[in-house]
Amino acid sequence: MFYVPAAGGTATVAIVGRVNVGKSTLFNRLCEARRALVHEQPGVTRDWLAGEVTWEGRKFTLIDTGGIEGAQTDPLADQVAQLSHQVAAQADLVLLVVDRKTGLMPGDTDCARWLRQRGRPVLLVVNKVDLPGQETEVAEFAQLGFDPVCLISAEHGRGLSELLDAIVAVLPAVRVSGAEHGTEPGALAVAILGPPNAGKSTLVNRILGSPRCLVSELPGTTRDAVDIACEIEGRRYLFVDTAGLRRGRRQGLSGLSSLKADAALARAEVAVLVLDAAAGVGGLEAAIAGQIENSSAAAVLALNKWDLVEQPARRAGSKAPAATALPAATVAERAIRKRIPGLHYAPWIPISARTGANIRRLLEYINEVALNRARRLSTREFNRFLVQLQERRTIGASRGKALKIYYGTQAGERPPRFRLFTNTASLPPATHRYLVARIRERFELSGTPIRLQIVLR
Repeated sequence: MFYVPAAGGTATVAIVGRVNVGKSTLFNRLCEARRALVHEQPGVTRDWLAGEVTWEGRKFTLIDTGGIEGAQTDPLADQVAQLSHQVAAQADLVLLVVDRKTGLMPGDTDCARWLRQRGRPVLLVVNKVDLPGQETEVAEFAQLGFDPVCLISAEHGRGLSELLDAIVAVLPAVRVSGAEHGTEPGALAVAILGPPNAGKSTLVNRILGSPRCLVSELPGTTRDAVDIACEIEGRRYLFVDTAGLRRGRRQGLSGLSSLKADAALARAEVAVLVLDAAAGVGGLEAAIAGQIENSSAAAVLALNKWDLVEQPARRAGSKAPAATALPAATVAERAIRKRIPGLHYAPWIPISARTGANIRRLLEYINEVALNRARRLSTREFNRFLVQLQERRTIGASRGKALKIYYGTQAGERPPRFRLFTNTASLPPATHRYLVARIRERFELSGTPIRLQIVLR
């Protein structure tokens, strides 16, 4: 069964059509947010995006899809079209978007024929009717045989009210209560990050148990940040599958994809850094780890494609005695910690998104670090720890002066933030790292960043 969201039982409306007719621009307009990636290059949208729209007290889930007729330069055009077909086949209503500027094209006719064969309810939407008087240029689209025809300009916002009226007139009469409006509360936001072709989309599909995200061996398959809401064993999640991040690419389509990934990290509670066990950890992975470290998200390291890694002692030609050869997991962990020391606090786990190995344990880690990120310590317990810490050893501060911590308090959570009142206004980096490490160790705050604020008293 293909995965199509319908939050709270609301109806689904799929936007379909050829590439570059303005589907993503329309999606952004109706959702009142720049959720979908928009670029002049044809075929930018590959995976589908979902957002909620409320109009006149009525609510529905809007889905943006890739081009039914793919861009000729896109090697994944057939897969994108198949994904769009699957979404349209399950939607309660389909918006078939065509382009006034190009006129009626064979791809429009093919798409209309496919929708009629499957008996889908369809509203024909003629986009790019930007100026008064251009309404007379759309007569040829009547050949598609759909009525009514909605004339709009997604870029300029013309005709959108009439389009929304037409949508709610067709959909089931499901009304929105105040509690239902907006994002579903309680969902854990998890950003899936990593370099191109590390297996991020395969991992999301494996977690969901369905082919939600487009998967290919080609690097850069995912271009947008795709939100997927789901419930697993009674826990609600919002997984965000992101495009593979690249160093120094902040222009053009790659730059827009990177900005989308940055935005996904900014709103995530947990970041899963997916690493390729077969390729190893390099400078790009270290740069992504640095972004996660500087964010407020908790972190988990997922070493994917573990099924391709062999134990060193079992490799052909290995001369190391089996008793002394290090397990592959130990070797991998040492390599990870050496290359990305900034995320030393993040638990790591070898997985295989292809076979499903350790996926359940990965979810357990995600839940665990999310709880640690939200932990709240009592002031009494925290100050007892500070006293014991200073009794055990003298902590160095700046210019050879011993650090004296008079007392401390937790100033916030998500992530945990602590305010220390001391005899100095600042700490050397080594002392700062020491205090953070001891706090993490004593209170078992694995996976979450910890922030310290030093106050001179």
